[in-house]
Amino acid sequence: MAFEIDGNLAMRAVYAYAPIWELWQRALAHGLQRTRSFYVEQTAFNFAMHTRSGWHHQFLPSVTNWNCTHSVPWYDTSSAAFVAPFLPHERLGIVHLCGVSPKEKKFNINLVGAGQGR
Repeated sequence: MAFEIDGNLAMRAVYAYAPIWELWQRALAHGLQRTRSFYVEQTAFNFAMHTRSGWHHQFLPSVTNWNCTHSVPWYDTSSAAFVAPFLPHERLGIVHLCGVSPKEKKFNINLVGAGQGR
């Protein structure tokens, strides 16, 4: 499972009656017996998602739910929107400040305007 894609638990589009939730509940209960890690819920969901045979899921592009722990987004002044920090600077759907204490961090945001970063 170490080389599988990590599914971010903050953004889910799963039916309430989908079998993944029962699997997640069991994996979470098992994990909580061993740790109180901040990431135990996320790890349990990924375990359930990757070990469930027959359950199909689709991963969306990173710009749909941008994780600021991987890279700080840029801000496009012409469209007044956060964008990916690499060309072609696609508009971001959700900017996700995740981690243990992201609200305590200060971010330096690069600007994109008239086609140039500053």
